[in-house]
Amino acid sequence: MQGGVIFVRQGVDGTLCSHEVILSKPDDKDMEKILVNVKKFCSIFGYDCDKIISDEFVKITPKSKRPYGNLYIPGP
Repeated sequence: MQGGVIFVRQGVDGTLCSHEVILSKPDDKDMEKILVNVKKFCSIFGYDCDKIISDEFVKITPKSKRPYGNLYIPGP
């Protein structure tokens, strides 16, 4: 993963993820961003927003700014 953040609804099996990412629980600020997008999605596709937002969400972020840097230029 090269920068940014990914939010996934429901559980994520950490054993299936790269060692270069961190799985964490979204904080309140993250949940505000998620809610805005879930509301937009539900209004377009007719889903129940309360049902979706009540599920668990997982935040996926890179461990470093250059997670694959060692593949190109080995570090110390």
